[in-house]
Amino acid sequence: MTGADGLVGTGLMSELAERGHEAVSVGSIAQLDVRDRNAVHRRVADLAPDRIVHLAAVSGPMLQADEPDLVVAVNTVGTVNVLEAARRVGVPVVLAGSISGYTKGTPSRPRPASVYGVTKRTVELLAEVYREEYGVRCTTVRIGSVYGPGRRTPHVLDDMLTSARRGVDVRYAATGMEPLVHERDAGALLAALAGLSRWRPHYDLVTATVSHADLASEVCRLAGTGSQPRAEEREVYTWPVAFSASELYADTGESAAVDVRTGIAELLRRV
Repeated sequence: MTGADGLVGTGLMSELAERGHEAVSVGSIAQLDVRDRNAVHRRVADLAPDRIVHLAAVSGPMLQADEPDLVVAVNTVGTVNVLEAARRVGVPVVLAGSISGYTKGTPSRPRPASVYGVTKRTVELLAEVYREEYGVRCTTVRIGSVYGPGRRTPHVLDDMLTSARRGVDVRYAATGMEPLVHERDAGALLAALAGLSRWRPHYDLVTATVSHADLASEVCRLAGTGSQPRAEEREVYTWPVAFSASELYADTGESAAVDVRTGIAELLRRV
């Protein structure tokens, strides 16, 4: 696995071990830079895995936004290197995509709103080429807005939780929607997917799409500090396409274990 030390990767490593798989991390970027083609190829050849889960990436549009060349290099060149290594040794690959590839536009023509989103759409196209032209068995998982106690990068829930703890109005974007997945569900469902012998070309890893209004109301109710939701007019992603984990549930025989209310309550208990 690449990216095993990230938010999703950490949970996935634990889940794979619990399910009886021998999961091996290729290490941090300091130990294996996915941009280094020869290093990636040597590492994969040495490990001789029966499959690869590729999570290593600049993991969100809020990160390295002022270094688009770095984002492109890590997320696209890194993916090519992993796919090419998989092709050479003949193993299947699970690739991390993102809902950030579908943040604006229309249902018939969705588009990303960031360089990061562009790279994640490119991952899907690379998977298609390697699957159809080179015979590599691979799937892309469009990972949603991951939340939970392990997240360290900004999330839409952060300001809501802070305001609710303080007992002040919880502000939210009036038109906002959030395609969510709890970190534990992300790890469990990806582990189940990795264990399958056959995959669809892509899956959505989004277990609940919730309006920001409903998130703010639930945060206020669970906090019990007298906070009230307060709508604001501000620009947010429009998500013109609907994400559904139904195919992921159907193929793995599993479903989400953490509902949004439980996930928010867990975060409110943390100081």
